[in-house]
Amino acid sequence: MGMKRTFKTVNYEQALDLVTRLVDEADASGLDFPLSYGLLTRACALVSTRRLLASRRVLADLAKRDTGSAHIFGNAIMCTAKLHVAAGDLDRAAAVPDVEPPSGANRPLVGELLALRGLIEASRGSIRVAEAALSHAEEMSRYVDATGPAALGRAVIALHKDFDDSRALAVAAV
Repeated sequence: MGMKRTFKTVNYEQALDLVTRLVDEADASGLDFPLSYGLLTRACALVSTRRLLASRRVLADLAKRDTGSAHIFGNAIMCTAKLHVAAGDLDRAAAVPDVEPPSGANRPLVGELLALRGLIEASRGSIRVAEAALSHAEEMSRYVDATGPAALGRAVIALHKDFDDSRALAVAAV
């Protein structure tokens, strides 16, 4: 019996093309949420392709819009933190999600924010802060958007503490 592995691949260039259509159509129709969502998606895809200056500009444009959406605001916080991680500035990245969750944010979004904060703090070596954020994230959400980064954060903590099973934890998290 063979074991089949499935890997998720992302085509960021295709995503950028599609999001351009979304932004254009939302803008032409005067639809705020789809426009903001499109800008957010563009910013995140640009971070993933390491086009950090372009991503920073899109995030600045998004910040000028008052969407009133906890979803957009919370995900913009995470995208900004990831931008700083991609730039190699963990201290600046750690400051971004160290805020109160947006008003109206649901538990999965809060869990995801906390998990990202915990992962960044673990990467910085701030173990106590990381453990607290990761525990809180796991209490808030069982969705993969929170549990994935939380597992990575726990693996980084194990590596910092040099646990005997740290390598196994790291492999399992990935």
